[in-house]
Amino acid sequence: RHSTSKEEDIYKKIKDLIDDLQKPESFAIKVDRKGEHKYNSTEIARNLAGAVFEKWEDVSVKLKKPSLTICVQIINNRSVVYCVQQ
Repeated sequence: RHSTSKEEDIYKKIKDLIDDLQKPESFAIKVDRKGEHKYNSTEIARNLAGAVFEKWEDVSVKLKKPSLTICVQIINNRSVVYCVQQ
């Protein structure tokens, strides 16, 4: 799903994207950025995880081989958000 590069817009896209998904055992958010932004990749990944915790409060974060990976690609002022399930 396409969005702007604003953190709040990406957060909403993640909420929309996971709305119909079953609760995963674990998840990770992978961010790839190109361009100038007010945040770094680690900061925004941590902040965007809140969208997942709003839906599943007790899901665990697992950076290696999670059952759900939420990928966020940010290029300048646009972003693409998608999921990969294992």
